[in-house]
Amino acid sequence: MHQQRPYPGVVGRDRSGPFTIDADTVIAAVGMVGMPWLEQQLTAAGVMLETGPADIGIRLETSAAALNPLIGQFYDFKAHHTSPSGIDVRSFCVNGHGYIVNEFHRPLGIRGVNGHSFLHRRSDLSNLAILATITETFTPDPKAYVRDTTRAITATTGGYPVRQTLAGLLPDMTSRQPLGVAGSNPKTRTGDLRAVLPSPLADAFASYITALGVALPPVLAPDTVLYAPEIK
Repeated sequence: MHQQRPYPGVVGRDRSGPFTIDADTVIAAVGMVGMPWLEQQLTAAGVMLETGPADIGIRLETSAAALNPLIGQFYDFKAHHTSPSGIDVRSFCVNGHGYIVNEFHRPLGIRGVNGHSFLHRRSDLSNLAILATITETFTPDPKAYVRDTTRAITATTGGYPVRQTLAGLLPDMTSRQPLGVAGSNPKTRTGDLRAVLPSPLADAFASYITALGVALPPVLAPDTVLYAPEIK
């Protein structure tokens, strides 16, 4: 005989009305935008929450030819690097012949950048995210750290993401040959990444780009463009 459990897995509501999912385990995939709401719901239900790692990053944009040796072989290539201070940094969301776009995470109050590629619209540029993983060994609450840092970055520009040429972050790169890169996102504001980023993060991103330049020297052109923040 079937014995009814005292509580169903979840009771919800969508456009069609209320519904019930009867299950021992329910996975709620609410995405970044839904995270504050889910935290509120779980806290109100008395669920104990634990923190976990969070990613904060920048996006690099350079000529398509500079990144083609990797994109031509592995479109969304993955390149991992550990900075001298021990921060894990990785590539993410590579966009060949793509564009940099702004995005607004309204529930988090965070404005940042992302990258897109299109089937029928191609630029002469390619871009990728460079993400640093923040763990509890770095700060007690990684998610709060990422939220506070990203808000502080855009506060310096009146709410816009920041852009800067690589020559500003790595001045010793200015002797290299420019590639003629003109950033694809005009809805950003010029700024100083070393001034708006905590020094451990600025150093980690600089270390990653320098290491990437060993494999792809043209990336280290002085007019390669960097944007911040990007969060995942």
